[in-house]
Amino acid sequence: MKIYEFREELIHLDKDLATRTNVEESLKETLENALLIYYDHGMETCLSAQWGQDCVFDLSNASLTKSKMVYTLACLSGKSLLPRMVVEGALTAWGYDRVFGFCIGTYEKYFETQANCGLENLLDGKAFDEAKKAFFERSYEMVDELDKKGASPVADQVIWNLESLKVLGDLDTKIPIPPKKPPTPPTCPVSRAIVALFGYRTLNALRKMRNRLTSKNHLRT
Repeated sequence: MKIYEFREELIHLDKDLATRTNVEESLKETLENALLIYYDHGMETCLSAQWGQDCVFDLSNASLTKSKMVYTLACLSGKSLLPRMVVEGALTAWGYDRVFGFCIGTYEKYFETQANCGLENLLDGKAFDEAKKAFFERSYEMVDELDKKGASPVADQVIWNLESLKVLGDLDTKIPIPPKKPPTPPTCPVSRAIVALFGYRTLNALRKMRNRLTSKNHLRT
């Protein structure tokens, strides 16, 4: 499982680290609007880990996703668990209410694209609704490509995944951009006075004007 804040990876719990205890502890350290990404197996009421020996999320701790976003590939989680997360306060939840189909080999790239399409759009700053539309558009494009290649059974599996998608909650939600750091206060007394009276925008404009004048004078000499 990965946790993103401001479109940047904050926590990565992989393999033996992906336990219920670690996930719950990690969520205590994250801000609101964090994005939880889970690409492991699932059931109707569980996101499972440790080869099915542990449930990092189930109905009893779904409230830990309050004020957060969830993006998962876990099969069947869209039936009961993701709706419960939204009821418990999750901003938005993306997942599937049937088994997510996947082919290995010649056509593997199509399913990788389908699995990652929504997430890539979210990390690019799109809202969940826009990411969903992009997912549908790209999926139908792949269906056309596969049909032209004579791979209709594979195209049918892409359609299966498309029809299994569930995006719940506030679809206008976006991953927030990082807050801008306040500029370093100027050391020059005159500059500090300009900032206090007129703000940083005026100071920057005056600096640009000074630099242009300095550049012109330098060229003359």
